[in-house]
Amino acid sequence: MAGVDTLFGPSSSLVDVCLDRAGRSLPDAFTYSVPVELADRVVLGSQVLVPLQRGRAMGYVVGFPKSTELKRLRGLLSVESDFPAFDEHLLALARWMSKYYLCSLVDCLRTIVPRGLQRTAEVLFDVVDPLAAQRHLETLDPSGKEAQVLALLLGSDRPVSRAELRKEVAGDFSPALQHLVADGLAEEQSSVSPAKTRARMARVAELTDAGREALLEVKELARRAPRQAALLERLAARPGPTPLAALEAAGSGMSAVANRLAELGWILLYQIEDLRRPDDAFGGDGGPVELEAQQRAALQQLRQSLDSGARKTFMVHGVTASGKTEVYLGAVEHVLGKGKQAIVLVPEISLTAQLMGLFRARFGDRVAILHSRLSAGERFDEWRRLRRGEAQVAVGARSAVFAPCPNLGLIVVDEEHEPSYKQDLTPRYHARTVAEQRATMAKACLVLGSATPSLESYYRAMVGTYRLLSLPRRVRDRPLPTISLIDMRRETTWTDGLAETLSQPLVERLGQHVAAGGQVILFLNRRGFSTVLLCSKCGEVARCDHCDVSLTYHRPDHSLRCHHCDLRRPTPEFCPQCEGTEIFLRGAGTQKVEAELAERLPHVRVLRMDRDTTRRRGAHVHLLRDFVEKKADLLLGTQMVAKGLDFPSVTLVGIVSADTALTLPDFRASERAFQLLTQVSGRAGRGESPGEVVIQTYNPEHFSILCAIRQNYEEFFSQEMAQRRELPYPPFAHLVNLIISDEDEAVAAGSARRAAQAVIAAAGTNAGQTEVVGPAPCPLARLRGRWRHHFLVRDASRARLTAVLTEALGKLTPEDRSRLTVDVDAVTLL
Repeated sequence: MAGVDTLFGPSSSLVDVCLDRAGRSLPDAFTYSVPVELADRVVLGSQVLVPLQRGRAMGYVVGFPKSTELKRLRGLLSVESDFPAFDEHLLALARWMSKYYLCSLVDCLRTIVPRGLQRTAEVLFDVVDPLAAQRHLETLDPSGKEAQVLALLLGSDRPVSRAELRKEVAGDFSPALQHLVADGLAEEQSSVSPAKTRARMARVAELTDAGREALLEVKELARRAPRQAALLERLAARPGPTPLAALEAAGSGMSAVANRLAELGWILLYQIEDLRRPDDAFGGDGGPVELEAQQRAALQQLRQSLDSGARKTFMVHGVTASGKTEVYLGAVEHVLGKGKQAIVLVPEISLTAQLMGLFRARFGDRVAILHSRLSAGERFDEWRRLRRGEAQVAVGARSAVFAPCPNLGLIVVDEEHEPSYKQDLTPRYHARTVAEQRATMAKACLVLGSATPSLESYYRAMVGTYRLLSLPRRVRDRPLPTISLIDMRRETTWTDGLAETLSQPLVERLGQHVAAGGQVILFLNRRGFSTVLLCSKCGEVARCDHCDVSLTYHRPDHSLRCHHCDLRRPTPEFCPQCEGTEIFLRGAGTQKVEAELAERLPHVRVLRMDRDTTRRRGAHVHLLRDFVEKKADLLLGTQMVAKGLDFPSVTLVGIVSADTALTLPDFRASERAFQLLTQVSGRAGRGESPGEVVIQTYNPEHFSILCAIRQNYEEFFSQEMAQRRELPYPPFAHLVNLIISDEDEAVAAGSARRAAQAVIAAAGTNAGQTEVVGPAPCPLARLRGRWRHHFLVRDASRARLTAVLTEALGKLTPEDRSRLTVDVDAVTLL
């Protein structure tokens, strides 16, 4: 019988199950027996319900041990999935991630398995016999735990969960609950949440041979039953099954007519799966283009690697608009010709629409798209198309690296330098690193592409770990844009006590380019209207109650908002500290720039693209499509508009502030600034008309800005690497950031000290090689109500660093471990 204890025998079937239990430190798997009635449904990746010592839980089947030292096992209760959530390849990847990122296996499996497939289990309690329970309640002390629990069960019209009992009964009520169950007065029930999505079915109609014969007498039928004749003719005109919904759209009451025709045997009515296909692609002209010499040379090396079967990583370093995407398309076409699958990653969801248009134009329905803005149903259907082999190319953002492609031959990571490839929740994986490991396991080819490669990737190309492919020229020998610098220390003007965000030279160039028929991209990596609300009398700044940041003013609803925890409050009319009325706005966001453009260039049609304007599903696609169709002259945006997009009509790019990234207290600040400036500059001059870039800055002498103006990656690489080598920071050392947080600052600080001491103790005699820096408060000291401290651990040896941290983490108390976040290969230290 499912779920009961069974004696283990040599013929028993065993499974290892990874329990899906949040917030608990558990082994990766527990062994269970498989009851005979479930044996034919249990496969690797099945979601199963299992009994625990107290309660029940969902889990994933992760192995089939041949034997166990345990003498008594509990059996599976049920199988809760119709097909596996992962295969052996993705399970192996999850196990590697667990070790590399120092997290639990179930954390990695939750990341890999689509949310629409994930199920949860809850144990509920109810009375067995209400009359017997009521009589027993009358004999109990009303203040006792058993009486309180039993009264709640009797008073509820449905089974009650532990969480509900916890809200009403103070202290530990588990012994009382167990006593009621043991006495037969209460019983446990399992509740498994339904899958969040499932296949969508559609009722369809199809002509039979009898129906085709009836069509021979259609004129006579039209006289007697015109609607039946019309429906038969409509079905005859459409090959294959026709959805009844389409017939109903052509005329009401068609379902009843179809039912009558089915009774006559003239049509068949049945259900088929109705796939939900995302409609968020645009652009692409279909056929392959003639490649230039530098593109052909790069593609030839990729083809040779794919044909040889040797697993290699290529670094495609090409200036903006050098034709990297066509190289990717050629490589994907080649791998599909060999009967294999490909994954193509992009850093921003906003980039998937244009890239998807190019890939669909070339490969049609063989392409599936995966990203978080899809509906649960769309993502579920695209995932299954890949799993079933109906689609051979997965295009998507970070999580598409886990696409179910069992016959993988190629992974492309476009704009590989982007920090958005790093997840900020556990497991804090980097899609580029995971892609490299997945390619290694699949013996697939990995292609990393960028005009501004990360220092780590370019260094690996320099030392021969990756093979470097260079595209040093734009296609058709188009010139790189000319770049000019505006020193805002001299150009800033003031109106009514407020600094204007746009300098006069930039405004003039905007107007001139629009008048000449060109389009403009204006970039500012801050949303909202103003970043600071300041009292001029006492200096008070409006700050978030839960985070160590100032609140941003949003003009549309006259609110102050925190961009970290989303706290919102009305903008005050006077200072809450001193009650002064002299309150000023300082700093600029995209909303302020939009307002300034409306005032100074009222004839220019502006689209704003930031998180506020793209919250609604599909909004980013509509904005980009409108810009492509020239329904606007100027696209104003944050980093969403800074990379990857290809607009041939853009002749001018304006960078409102080149200093935003430089002010961050982070060792990658200079690298980020250079990459962002170079990337956004590369949006200009991609068509027949030459491009121009105007950069506003208060730091015109900074080497990152000067290298970006000269568009010289090698110069920047050389200078920045010298600093990294001296400190040392990646790529000269492996870096892990350990963040400890708690609602009590003293608790967070104490826990951080103990964690750091545990790492130092684990390093032992390696202390000179495994370096611990800190602990100290994080630059962003408070976030979402929790105080944050951190310390860095770095080492030139990855294996030694992992071993030290694994030992140290194992010695922490459960309380300290629960406060700790481990960020391996951290891309930011904020």
